[in-house]
Amino acid sequence: MKMTLLLIALGFKLLASALFSKAFRKKIRYINRTVVIRTADGKHSHTYIFRRNMIFFHPGGSKNATVELIWSDKDTALKVMLSKEELDTFSAMGKGDLVIKGNFQDALWFTEIAA
Repeated sequence: MKMTLLLIALGFKLLASALFSKAFRKKIRYINRTVVIRTADGKHSHTYIFRRNMIFFHPGGSKNATVELIWSDKDTALKVMLSKEELDTFSAMGKGDLVIKGNFQDALWFTEIAA
């Protein structure tokens, strides 16, 4: 439940940033990407779609994802995603708790704007 709420809150945070922040809109101006965050067991997943200054999000995965952030389990995902420490994401990748499937540069871009 907490994981689902976090993924929904992230979607609303990105949407609010797109609506109210000129600097954020500048970052996503020409971006066409689909990012999926999910757990390895597939129980929790959310898709974030960026299309020229617009953001859409919905529960579930997408076959058209440019990048997938796959967490080993929901507890690790919650711990790292809620952490203020930027290096926790890289530590999770090193431990195998986070697997990036697809374009790594897109994953870095997404973690930067989602922070």
